[in-house]
Amino acid sequence: MSNLDNLIKIFSGRNDISTIDLREALLFLEVGFIKLNNSTQGRHLLVDLPEREMINFAIQDSISSYWPNLALQWLEEKNDALTIDMIEILNLSRQHKWATQEYKHRLYKLIKRQ
Repeated sequence: MSNLDNLIKIFSGRNDISTIDLREALLFLEVGFIKLNNSTQGRHLLVDLPEREMINFAIQDSISSYWPNLALQWLEEKNDALTIDMIEILNLSRQHKWATQEYKHRLYKLIKRQ
């Protein structure tokens, strides 16, 4: 069973995922935006996903680069315009100890394309 199948199994029975625990929301980052968006059931889950809060939690509350890199990958895959608020969250992430040069470069490219 794939990560996408597991995620759909976990969340498809819930009426409203907009109030899920943000630690659970991180599972969406592991699946990735493209896989979710390419799945009919995944697209239904994306509608109520508290995306801004999920990205912020992944970046600001992380002690390693794992979740922030997945959050950045999510935003790269989604390829939508970033809000001012999201750009501010991303810019603040540069100060974290886990922020590698590669992460900062990807972040710069993502913000620059706005």
